[in-house]
Amino acid sequence: MCLTSSQSKRYLLSQLRAELFRLISSLNLVHKVFIEPLRNASPPVISEDRLPGFISDVFWNIDQILTHHKRMLSDLFERQREQHPLIQSIADIVLDGASAIYHKYLPP
Repeated sequence: MCLTSSQSKRYLLSQLRAELFRLISSLNLVHKVFIEPLRNASPPVISEDRLPGFISDVFWNIDQILTHHKRMLSDLFERQREQHPLIQSIADIVLDGASAIYHKYLPP
């Protein structure tokens, strides 16, 4: 079966949203399974004076990544609401999203 351009766009948008949702769920799980138990352990697994530094070193930008991907998912839903049924483009959302969070890793 051959998809039309419009059908392809809708399919790709749904796949991107699904992957973002999975990523957000996974990052939330990291918080629930690792970070919160470390903070709430009694007795502490890591001394209280070293715990913030440890969490910062190991999970240093997880909150930024989580916030960013939640915003990107929200922007995709908003674009779909604004342009339904024919979504013109999501390239700006994807490119802005990629540059906003991953600019630290790109060469100047």
